[in-house]
Amino acid sequence: MDMIGDEPAETLAAVLPVSVVIPCYNRAHLVGDAVRSALEQYPMGPAEVIVVDDGSTDDSADVARRAGAQVIGQPNGGEAAARNTGLRAAENDWVALLDSDDFWLPWHLATLWPHRDGHVLVGSVARVLPSGRTIGNRRRETTVLRNPADLFWPDNPVLPSTTLVHRPSVLAAGGFPNLPLAADIAMWSRLLAHGSGIVVPDITCHYREHSGQVTVDIDGMAATLRELLADAGGEAWCTRRLVRRVETRIHWDRLRTAQRAGDLAALWHEARWLSAGPPRWDALWRLLRFRARVRSVTPATDLA
Repeated sequence: MDMIGDEPAETLAAVLPVSVVIPCYNRAHLVGDAVRSALEQYPMGPAEVIVVDDGSTDDSADVARRAGAQVIGQPNGGEAAARNTGLRAAENDWVALLDSDDFWLPWHLATLWPHRDGHVLVGSVARVLPSGRTIGNRRRETTVLRNPADLFWPDNPVLPSTTLVHRPSVLAAGGFPNLPLAADIAMWSRLLAHGSGIVVPDITCHYREHSGQVTVDIDGMAATLRELLADAGGEAWCTRRLVRRVETRIHWDRLRTAQRAGDLAALWHEARWLSAGPPRWDALWRLLRFRARVRSVTPATDLA
């Protein structure tokens, strides 16, 4: 008997009641792969695949349409705006997000779907191409996200392209904010106010690294994380210990960047900050222990 998780396939509809939303800007060479990976899910595909063409100047819209997607065009407004357009247009309560330069493995939806009950967000693991490292939930075990603190420390375990979200809860939370960086963490933080999330350790997606991506701005990301924590200062989950731990992670990542760049002045500055007192030592030890452990973990489902 075919199964989707623990559910017999014949008890389900011919397609899963899931809408796929793919924001796209000038990705004509990649968006077709994303659309086909969504339509070729096994044993059942999604009810609809929506590509939001965010003012592309190439033929992304035509490529997506030929691949089988419903295409919605809009003036360029950024990735968050495109995701929100797709979420509003979706006809199902559950929406699977996929970036136009990534693609799913055939079991992606079948893996996430059985975990949705009682949650507003479900996530998994992505394999980065071509490096082969993993991102998203890299722990060996399934992890429940009970409040936004789980997104800030020790690392954010939720990657948009591996995510299934409860559409009414996302819309009630205001959708994706228009932020240049960390818009996903801000969205998940809002969403967890409406329920819990769960991330599984299975690899279900390929995440492409390529020259067309926006380079991560470490200082910009740090500033955004600090702003999000400052805005949440009155929330019970946003403790002084959490803020200290996030600061320690920021300074450690800066130290590693300075080390790779051979910037001795910056390296010395960050090392001095990290060495200033037992609370920072404790946070750094916990961070390094976590990262060492996840590097040694083999995810439950690897590449076919």
